[in-house]
Amino acid sequence: IIWIVFAFLTDQVFITPRNISNLFRQMTVTGIIALGMAVCIIAGYFDLSIGSVVGATGALSAVALVRWDLGVVPSIVLALCLGLLIGLFQGVWVAYGKIPAFIVTLGGQLIFRGLVLFLTDSNTIALNDPTFIFIGQGYLSKPLGYVLTILAAIILIGMDLRHRNSRKKYGFDNPPITSAMFRYAFIVIVLGVFIVVMNSYQGIPFPLLIVIALALLFQFLLMKTRTGRYIYAVGGNSQSARLSGINNERTVLGVFVLLCFTGAVSGIVSIARLASAMPSTGTGLELDAIASCVIGSISLSGGKGSIWGAILGALVMTSLTNGMSLMAWDTYVQNIVKGIVLILAVWIDIRNSKQSD
Repeated sequence: IIWIVFAFLTDQVFITPRNISNLFRQMTVTGIIALGMAVCIIAGYFDLSIGSVVGATGALSAVALVRWDLGVVPSIVLALCLGLLIGLFQGVWVAYGKIPAFIVTLGGQLIFRGLVLFLTDSNTIALNDPTFIFIGQGYLSKPLGYVLTILAAIILIGMDLRHRNSRKKYGFDNPPITSAMFRYAFIVIVLGVFIVVMNSYQGIPFPLLIVIALALLFQFLLMKTRTGRYIYAVGGNSQSARLSGINNERTVLGVFVLLCFTGAVSGIVSIARLASAMPSTGTGLELDAIASCVIGSISLSGGKGSIWGAILGALVMTSLTNGMSLMAWDTYVQNIVKGIVLILAVWIDIRNSKQSD
């Protein structure tokens, strides 16, 4: 609906291949941290410092690359390590120190924003390494894009067929095969339209692959591992989880480490996309990430939600920002609109929770 509205309001500029490609590339920064925030909210917590974590890790990688001349790989590794250390630091205070996550992450927001200013000397650090910049600005070749799209269709259909066989094996009823065929056709059509649109411009943006790879990894973690079941259990009812033998503290610690790891990845992609690290990098991203999760039907009460919902929510938030920017709306108007959307999303979540109760 958002895309249709902006298509009319912008004389179809919004739905041009160039803008759709830019839209997906813009979505990657918010989308990456929305994945980590989704896991955090499902566990019953949230993080107000993740925007500052994005800025701090991005600044460290820029300093290591430009001022210390360490090269691309060491700069990336340093940023990822900093993200893991920040997650460990905050997770220990929340899980073992029993300090509310609101207080810990609010303090972290101030600490790590100060670290950004220290690392950058309150100045913009320009990047000129083409390999590093490719992470945020690069595109896959068009033939490779077609190959990956075909593989994606085969994998998605194969996973569904495997799920149907599993249900049949254990005696559960499956939806009619005709409905499955329509679903497979829909998958093929959507992926086909996607690759045609992307290749009409310059191809699939490379950072979008990072989002997809992380989404698949987190989806596997939540749905196919014991750790994922623990995260849902802790978010649904922490006392019941503890009585069931789950180590709540270790689970919560792991959640914050994962979240700050995604913050580090987002920081790297962010400065690569802009080809610079600025003192303001990451400012306000924590609110976009939380809004993306809520819009994606991840319950703020914990224990409910999916990774793909967070991705969809990030796409909604980015679409709003992109469309309003194309219409040259002032920043204060954009903030008002996004704030209203966030409030409405939370209101809907509360209503749904009351109805389910």
